Order: sequence, then structure tokens, then C-alpha cells
Amino acid sequence: MGQSYEDMLNAAYEGMGEPTDSGERFSVPKTRVYLEGKTTVLENFAEIVEKLNREEAHLLKYLSGELGTAGKINGTRAVFNGKFEPERFASIVEEYVADLSSARSAEDRIQNSSKRTAC
Repeated sequence: MGQSYEDMLNAAYEGMGEPTDSGERFSVPKTRVYLEGKTTVLENFAEIVEKLNREEAHLLKYLSGELGTAGKINGTRAVFNGKFEPERFASIVEEYVADLSSARSAEDRIQNSSKRTAC
């Protein structure tokens, strides 16, 4: 026979992770940015991409578009032409997450409404 209800419930709780300081279970890593000559480096680019479960190219394109400059992936970091304030990267990533979550909410509403009309 299959797992008991309690076993399945415990497995679900174990997979949820611990709440953050803000009380939420999901948090985006803080951006680690520094200047390197005439470029700005987002050191933890790969970590952010992994946490958001997005393609590297998608986030790189978004960041480049918002900064108005070219960028490239260099290992686990992203390098952008020009000098930018670290706070700028933090706000752009926050905007990206907000856009992402509102797009997912819209997709959920569309899927739910199509399920209701199909019945």
C-alpha cells in the first residue's frame, strides 16, 4: 500500500524550506555588484538565475535592456559595459521579480478561467 497521509504531509513540509526573516518562504539573493575597470560585474548572477528558475539569457537581456548597455555572461557572473551603482541592479532585479510574479498570476487566472469555461 502507499504512504500514509502523515508521511506525505511530512514530506511536503520538508520540501517547503524554512521561512526567511521577512516571513516569506521565497527570497531573491541580494545582488553583489562591483566595478572592474570600465565595466560593472554582477557577481552572483548564476545564483539569482537559479533561484528564479529562469534562463540566463532571459535575465541578461532584461538587465541589459534596463541598463541600456551590452552585457555578457562570464562563468557565474554577468559583466556589463559601463559603470553602474549597485543599488540600480538591486532595483532592476526587484522589478524583474515583480513582473515575473504578476505574469505568473495572470497565467494562473487565464488557466483557471479556461478550466471553468470548459466544464
